[in-house]
Amino acid sequence: MLSSGVIKPSRSSYSSSVLLVQNDGSWRFCVDYRTLNFITIKDRYPIPVIEELFDELVEPFDVHKTARTKEEHLGHLRTVLGLLRQHELKAKDSKCLWGQQRVDHLGHIISKNGVEADPKKIQSMGDWPLPKTTKELRGFLGLIDYYHRFVANYDKVVAPLTALLRKGAFL
Repeated sequence: MLSSGVIKPSRSSYSSSVLLVQNDGSWRFCVDYRTLNFITIKDRYPIPVIEELFDELVEPFDVHKTARTKEEHLGHLRTVLGLLRQHELKAKDSKCLWGQQRVDHLGHIISKNGVEADPKKIQSMGDWPLPKTTKELRGFLGLIDYYHRFVANYDKVVAPLTALLRKGAFL
């Protein structure tokens, strides 16, 4: 591979060792990222899990920060908008929603009833084309797994699809 130009040597401190490993009679690349992972600076703030965000929408100790009446809410808005004006800051009207009873956020609908899956997202999953390969099936399962908290007995519902991921099961 080296002599044919498919691969080339590297002395970079950001390179990783590559091994050829025999797997079921064929060869595959196996990359050792351990040294690269060791020198990589970790994120200070990990990406939050969506369930944690929704569980923290209104914590009991944050209730004093919320308005329980429309009039109190309007008072809070006047205060905030007054401070923006005082400091010569502007809010783009097209990006502001006022007095909403429900809010669409990250494929969910948040309302006084709690958090629900967006019906448009559920419909798009129902309209998803039938997977024809294991790769397409994995992609579909990854998509629907995001909404697992809204489906009763999700693990039992997807068990037949997950079983198709076993070697030789998908036809």
